[in-house]
Amino acid sequence: MSNQFLNKILGKSNSNIVFNFSKSIKENLNHTTLGFEGVPIEPKKTTWDEFDNLLIKDYEFKTKSHMIYFLKELIDYKLSECLIMTIEGDHINVKISNIEGVNIGKNEIMISKYVDEIYEDITFIQF
Repeated sequence: MSNQFLNKILGKSNSNIVFNFSKSIKENLNHTTLGFEGVPIEPKKTTWDEFDNLLIKDYEFKTKSHMIYFLKELIDYKLSECLIMTIEGDHINVKISNIEGVNIGKNEIMISKYVDEIYEDITFIQF
């Protein structure tokens, strides 16, 4: 992939490509087609639902030890004051509330990303 890109920049390709060396690679890629999908990379869409000034998401766990680890990490991070967690079988439903009772803001979004990160880490842990 990088050889193809370099060949096009250096003019060793039959395609008509304009590369502006005063701009970043990202800016140049936005204006060129190199024959492969996914450039520029699109950010993942959120999987959290918003309802009544809460961010809500359901997590499913394969083992009880993964579930316990998830809960322990959330408690250790001292998120208990803004989290509402409901455990049902192998699922944990997490709700993030705003302590001030106003609309969802940057803090709640950062917390949701952290909770997702913990869950993603668990998928790689084998215990």
